Amino acid sequence: MEYEFISITQIHDTGKTKVFNVTPKNSKDLLGKICWYSNWRRYTFMPTDRTIFDSKCLNNIQSFIDHLMNERKVK
Repeated sequence: MEYEFISITQIHDTGKTKVFNVTPKNSKDLLGKICWYSNWRRYTFMPTDRTIFDSKCLNNIQSFIDHLMNERKVK
């Protein structure tokens, strides 16, 4: 998926779940990670300290998580 201001890159795959880094398109600074949170049985976004997001970025992250959850339902 392509987004205007952020990049989401897979960094790990356990075979059951995946881990993704979220970075701004114009740098390699880590904004946070999208990974599986077993207590909720869902993918979640874990932002790094002192990061800020506007509604468009949060919507992109939400759309990506929704896509991951839909993929899991199909499997």
